[in-house]
Amino acid sequence: MRLSAKFLMLAAGLLFLYAMNSLAQSQPRVVEEFFCRPAAWLTYIITGWPMEKAENGYSLIGPIKLTVTTACSAISFFLLSTTALILTLAIRCRKWLRWTIPVILSCYLLTMLLNLLRILSALQVWFLLPATLKQFYPVIHLFLGVIIFLPALVASNWLMIKIFKNKENYCGQSG
Repeated sequence: MRLSAKFLMLAAGLLFLYAMNSLAQSQPRVVEEFFCRPAAWLTYIITGWPMEKAENGYSLIGPIKLTVTTACSAISFFLLSTTALILTLAIRCRKWLRWTIPVILSCYLLTMLLNLLRILSALQVWFLLPATLKQFYPVIHLFLGVIIFLPALVASNWLMIKIFKNKENYCGQSG
């Protein structure tokens, strides 16, 4: 694929990412149902804390009240990972459309599992953090997200490149 075509695909991918992020922000109810609710439900399964619908997400009530809001829904990671993987696929494979649904579903499952890991890690940090450092918890919470989501994004993209290295087996083309 020529450099100009790759650049055009990258621009289209960034435009798609921007459009989907704008759509997600304009439809918070959809984000709550497809991203907040599953994350809260998975956390409920692990912790056993009762889950209830809150004004801007879902709350779990245990030793502390934890609310999974649209800001904590990992929608940004989902959109970024889906766009990155589909772009990688489109650049490496002519018949990339047949792989889009499996990539989207895989990214959704990965997003849910990583968000669960982030929520559980944030809870653990909250309970282990001394009272004098609890004022820094928002920064720590944000940093936990970076520590968990960034390596996953890099690893999933690396894995996609390795899987589709042999184009003949997966893409239906040779060379």
